[in-house]
Amino acid sequence: LLFSYCEKEDCQIVIESIKQLESCYRDVLNLFYLKESSPQEIAKMLCLKDSTVRQRLSRGQKKLIAILQEKGVNYEF
Repeated sequence: LLFSYCEKEDCQIVIESIKQLESCYRDVLNLFYLKESSPQEIAKMLCLKDSTVRQRLSRGQKKLIAILQEKGVNYEF
């Protein structure tokens, strides 16, 4: 789980940072980390291919890390 690795303050920053992402990335990251859905489950929910979900997860994570680094939070998945 995403938040098992971060301090309480950092978790709020992560949540706020996810909200800054484009919806295509925000949706898959929310479902993957907050709802703990698998990429296959997300694909079914969003009517996407599994490969599309995995790609959006990867790109979304990179974008999220960049936002967090701008805020001074060092975070890796």
